[in-house]
Amino acid sequence: IIHQPACQNIDCIDETGAGDCYRAAFAVGLTAINDGAGEDNIKRCMQFASAAGALATTRQGAVPSIPSKEEVIELCQVQFGWTKDENIDSSSNHNNGVDKDTTLRQLRGGDRTDQQYNVDEAEEEDFPLLFGSRLNSMKDRPELWEADDSTDSRSDMSNWIHRMGTIRGLGCVDFNYPQHFHKHFVSNAEAKKTLYKQNLVAGAVCLRYPSSLFVRGAMMHPDPALRQKAIDLTMEAAQTARELDCNEVVIWSAYDGYDYPFQINYDENWQHLIDAFQQCCDAYPDIKFSLEFKPTDENTRFFCVPSTGAALLFVNEVNRS
Repeated sequence: IIHQPACQNIDCIDETGAGDCYRAAFAVGLTAINDGAGEDNIKRCMQFASAAGALATTRQGAVPSIPSKEEVIELCQVQFGWTKDENIDSSSNHNNGVDKDTTLRQLRGGDRTDQQYNVDEAEEEDFPLLFGSRLNSMKDRPELWEADDSTDSRSDMSNWIHRMGTIRGLGCVDFNYPQHFHKHFVSNAEAKKTLYKQNLVAGAVCLRYPSSLFVRGAMMHPDPALRQKAIDLTMEAAQTARELDCNEVVIWSAYDGYDYPFQINYDENWQHLIDAFQQCCDAYPDIKFSLEFKPTDENTRFFCVPSTGAALLFVNEVNRS
């Protein structure tokens, strides 16, 4: 366990976004390491992250409170004794010696070419990661639409994708399944073509089990037939991801949980989840199935995988790579 004390004597005004700044700064520091993730390097990343999170509390808001790298380094000098020569610089080391094309294929969104970015070539050289957004985010702020402002236009998925294509730097789209398909696109090939027209790629397909069928549970539904229907729907999402050239299905098990202790048979329902994930992984070994972890949800007070420890145990018992 590596312990890093927090920054001291910080004039805290608003804590919103402090944790996000900490995690982002830690990731920035970690990508800059070129001599291994040893304890000293991890501690240095934690110091950088701690300073970023502390500075975020000194200003109002979430995004407006994000500090600059220079501000973070200056606070590290004051709080942790960094010298003026010490720095966090990931601009020349973002791939750590790994071939750039290989790295890009390992990121969300599967294989890509430079032409499939919504980013200038010079910017892409400096920053190989993709900024992505859920397609659902495009339904907000209709007054900012540049195209047809009719209600029908704003509910059309093709127009949502077109709107995403107008955002400079955005390159990756996450779809909801099945809500963003079927009646909106004739086929997955049409959805893929619509993406490519806007220089976008699919990042992931995100399961949204319809409440009309699964309000009592999806992979944990008491009815075996409906449990299988949820698994089948998950595999349909995996096939969609494959046809969109992305390799991730994000499973939000909104209804797989319980409201009160001892309301369900824990062991039985845990095994239902294990069996379901194994079935999906076996059918689609090229697809990564991610669990959208939420300790609590508006639909269920307690999720069936309620902690990081339980999630690690879950992955171990699914036992698929």
